[in-house]
Parts: sequence; structure tokens; C-alpha cells
Amino acid sequence: MAKQTDKRTPDQGVLDEIDRRLLAIGRNRVQLDAAEALLNDELQAVRERHAAEITHLAGKVSLGVEALEGYVRQHKAEAFTGKLKTLRLMFGSVAFRTRKGSVALRKGFALDDVIAELKRSLLGYFVRTREELNKDRIAAALADGEVSDEMLRTMGITIARAGESFACDLNLERVSDELRKAG
Repeated sequence: MAKQTDKRTPDQGVLDEIDRRLLAIGRNRVQLDAAEALLNDELQAVRERHAAEITHLAGKVSLGVEALEGYVRQHKAEAFTGKLKTLRLMFGSVAFRTRKGSVALRKGFALDDVIAELKRSLLGYFVRTREELNKDRIAAALADGEVSDEMLRTMGITIARAGESFACDLNLERVSDELRKAG
């Protein structure tokens, strides 16, 4: 059976109203973009005025922290007694924490190759396997009638039904032209 096509023509009044509303939204969008551009220019000017001072002070802070760490490490025995790991003083605190080493792939090694090698060398227990829902299979089973919404709900699964969404794209070039014409 051949698909029937809709032979109706759109109502020009409705189309004109939609276009009028798009223009109104577009005008506001153009003004918003201009205001944001002005704000960004002003913020950049402020950043540039203060960049040298900020860079200088950040360097001094970094050097100060490095020097403090060196001093505290050098005098750790005198400052930290017993199991004390944190010193809280009048102007701040210093602390030492033991942390686990981090694990990372070496440069030039692909994750898939490393996992395969771990499994081959009987170190597969270093590979984590994660179980997760097969959402595509659940949706297909629901569509085929293998399971019901109710059955899935009792198991803690909900299905969001497919539906129609709305999108609005503005032709900002034409809106800008219209704003220039309007003055």
C-alpha cells in the first residue's frame, strides 16, 4: 500500500506568527550575544591589567610553599611527635599523608593490549569486569512483548517512551539584518 501524502497547505497566518516570534527571540538573542561580547572584552581588559601582578604573586606563593615544605621536612622530627600527621598553627596547618602509588599505562602501551597480556599471564584478576544493564535489549524485549512495563517497574527499571521533541534554530544573520533595517 502506497503511503499517502498530506495535501494540505500550511496556514500562512500561522507561519507568519511563528516567524514573527522567531524574530522577537532572535532580536533578544542578538542583544544577549552583544552584551556578552562586551562583558568578555571588559573582563579580558581587566585580566590583562592585572596579569603581571597575579603571575608575580603566584610565583612567590609557589616558592614559599616549596621552601616551607623543605623546612618542615628538615625539621619533621622536632615538629611532629608520636602519630601526629597534622600541625594546626595560628596561621595555617601543615600535614604529611601517606598515599598509595597510582597506576597508569606507560606511554606507547594500549589498554586493550595490556589487558590481554594480563589475562595471558594469569594476572587476569587485575582486570575489573563491570556488569551493567543491556538497555537496548530491554527496550527490544519490551517492544516485542517479552516483558511488560509492570514487570520492569517491580525490578526497579523504568522506560522513558520515545516522543516528539521541539527545536528552534534562529537565523541570526537575517535577524541582525532586520535589526539594522529597523535602526
